[in-house]
Amino acid sequence: MEVAFTEQAREALKRLLDESAPEPGQLIRMVSDLEGNFHLTFGEQEDGDQVVSWDGVAVLVIKSSVSEHLCEHHPGATLDVQETASGPALLMTGAER
Repeated sequence: MEVAFTEQAREALKRLLDESAPEPGQLIRMVSDLEGNFHLTFGEQEDGDQVVSWDGVAVLVIKSSVSEHLCEHHPGATLDVQETASGPALLMTGAER
């Protein structure tokens, strides 16, 4: 099972990648910290990562442990984007508990 994204989230992530111009070979990476909070950073794809592509272009990689956690503990969840005062933010919708 893979993490699902809304079209709005896909567009926001693609825009972030295009506007940020990371180093060659780097993509947006979804990782978690020691407290279990999810973050976006830039980095290269690692073995086991879930690669998320749109229109044939790899945009996002999700660390395997993050993807497994989301699918196991939040089945049916979809990542969406919401505009906030500090810019767009990803949020989970439709997660079963």
